[in-house]
Amino acid sequence: MTAAGTVPPARVLVLGAGVAGLQAIATARRLGAVVSAYDVRSAAAEEVRSLGAQFIELDLPTLEGA
Repeated sequence: MTAAGTVPPARVLVLGAGVAGLQAIATARRLGAVVSAYDVRSAAAEEVRSLGAQFIELDLPTLEGA
C-alpha cells in the first residue's frame, strides 16, 4: 500500500530455466512479482514450479535432422 493506493505486482516472464533462469525466478518472486517461465526441457517444469512460478508449456514442432 502506498500513499497513492495499491500497486499491483509486476508480471515477469523468464525464458530459460537453467542456473541463471532459476535464480531470476527466485529473485523476482522474492521481490513480489508474478512469475511465468519457459524452457525447452520439459524436465525443468518441476524446478520452476518448486520456486512458485508458472511453467509455460508450448506445443512446438520439432525439426527433423537438426
